[in-house]
Amino acid sequence: MNTPDYINILNEIRSRVGQYTKIEPSNAGLQSKISIPVTLKFSNINYKSPIFYIIPSIAIFILLTIWKPDFVTTDTIDKDNNVSKKRNFKTILIISLVAGTLLDMGMFAYFRKKK
Repeated sequence: MNTPDYINILNEIRSRVGQYTKIEPSNAGLQSKISIPVTLKFSNINYKSPIFYIIPSIAIFILLTIWKPDFVTTDTIDKDNNVSKKRNFKTILIISLVAGTLLDMGMFAYFRKKK
């Protein structure tokens, strides 16, 4: 098969598939434009529930506890002068509450504006 035969076969396949999708068949060979619209649907989410606004703070707390970045750990020195890092749960709690509150305010404003 020559190259033009491949192009004709691809165009034929595109025209068959184009009946069932939003792909527009083209005669330009391999350079067809594929447009897939992306829409987010939040219709099933109950954004008036308090649990919806508590989840981000809990998720951030769990992530910071597992991840252990430097800004939530403190260095402690043992009797043998060994330096070890320990989690500071007070800092983790404050950071998760502040970040969760900011996320909650953003989500509340987004869903309030959407009405």
